[in-house]
Amino acid sequence: MIQGTSSGSIEMGHNDFSALGQLYEQMSVFNLPYIYEDRDHLMRATDPRSSEVLQELNKELVDKSDIRVIGGWYYGRRQLTCNSAIKKPADLNNKKIRAIPLKVFLTTVRGLGAQPEAVDFSELPSALATGVVDGQENPLVTIDANKFYEQQSHLMMTSHITLQLPVYINEKAWQGLSEENQQTVRSTIAELRAESLAEGKQKEQELRGTLQEKGMTIIDESSGLQLDAFKESVNDEVESAFSGWSDLVSRIEKI
Repeated sequence: MIQGTSSGSIEMGHNDFSALGQLYEQMSVFNLPYIYEDRDHLMRATDPRSSEVLQELNKELVDKSDIRVIGGWYYGRRQLTCNSAIKKPADLNNKKIRAIPLKVFLTTVRGLGAQPEAVDFSELPSALATGVVDGQENPLVTIDANKFYEQQSHLMMTSHITLQLPVYINEKAWQGLSEENQQTVRSTIAELRAESLAEGKQKEQELRGTLQEKGMTIIDESSGLQLDAFKESVNDEVESAFSGWSDLVSRIEKI
């Protein structure tokens, strides 16, 4: 999808900031774990109309790939599942957790305390069922839709990565629109991104109950999850892997 949008064979697409990072690495900064105070902070930092950091990186993305980010929507917070209670990073020692084979996600899983394993998403249910991996991490909506509760007994509310999925467009296609139509597209996406946040918050709350009803044991801070320990461990790993991004991270944290 990204390559097609870059070449112009398709005009628009949506994916993930880390996927865009394959074209311009620093776009992945918006996927770093524990970088946002809350969901509203995420939405401010990833709004191309007002986020100076995204505006700057967007210019580089256009120059390097002929792709422009024009908006996005809230997708959720990534949570950890496993077949045992995980309350601190040490509990993941020697456990294999499926990770998207991109640097941000591999680094995050390593920071959580586990051994990251790249498994194609289509093969993940069987990998969980057969023990090829001990667990995985995804937003609640993905965990529920793909019935990971059938292979996993415990859901850890680590909320390690908060996601907005960017919508992007081929630059030639964008410049081919009149200024009025560009504004219409921007306004429409802005309305939808606000709706996605409101609906996403409600859906996440509902899905906690749904997954519990389907047999998953929820582990959060009230049941012993050491969230600060996970944050410290992950942040140490991120600082080591992305040491050159400290200025970008600082600027995003202040938005």
